[in-house]
Amino acid sequence: MIKTYIKLILILLLESISENVLPQNIPNDDLLKQLNNKYEKIKDYSVDATIKVDLPFIKMFPNNAKIYFKSKNKFKVVSKAINVVPKSGFSQITTILDNYLKYDYLNKGQEIINGIETTVINLIAPSDTSDLILCKLWIEPKLLLIYKLQLTTKSNGTVLIEYKYGSAKEFSLPDSITFSIDMKKFNLPKVLGADINRSTNENHAVTRKAEKGTIHITLNNYKINKGISDLIFE
Repeated sequence: MIKTYIKLILILLLESISENVLPQNIPNDDLLKQLNNKYEKIKDYSVDATIKVDLPFIKMFPNNAKIYFKSKNKFKVVSKAINVVPKSGFSQITTILDNYLKYDYLNKGQEIINGIETTVINLIAPSDTSDLILCKLWIEPKLLLIYKLQLTTKSNGTVLIEYKYGSAKEFSLPDSITFSIDMKKFNLPKVLGADINRSTNENHAVTRKAEKGTIHITLNNYKINKGISDLIFE
């Protein structure tokens, strides 16, 4: 009973904090179904990535990587540097959309992002056993493109992901992704986590601004549905 009340309060709070929304024209389930159908056309892809990390107390030069994805939910980053590519902006969203009927979803109307009108939908996790608490999507409904994605999880706190599109928008695959993360909760590789703890102890204080970090990934040279061996992911 208490869990039911908590879930109801969360829904009411989500309704109360929406801003600058307009009437909704497309049913949530139809839009999510169309978006999922589009992602299901992606059987696999590989892409070159340039990763720029801006995290407090960590100095990292931009590095190059190769990203591999195979349906469903197989994901790997190959790089000579420490891997700081969050899985949440790639394969996790396809898993969520593949199971969208299991979520409670709320329409939050429309919102303009860089001159583009998007439909805003909140997906609420169906049970307390899920790591995911809330998924918020900003979807351009005509071309079925996600321009922003906010994931709130028990393990990584809240991650805001922003997408830009170009060469692979036909498959809803972005040319760049920017992750804004909460450093206090986000699970970084152990080496980086140790660097943060050591730097924090040396400074004795961490400002609120320094608790935020960004990871920017530029993607190019997509190879889509060309076939990828399962051996890549072992």
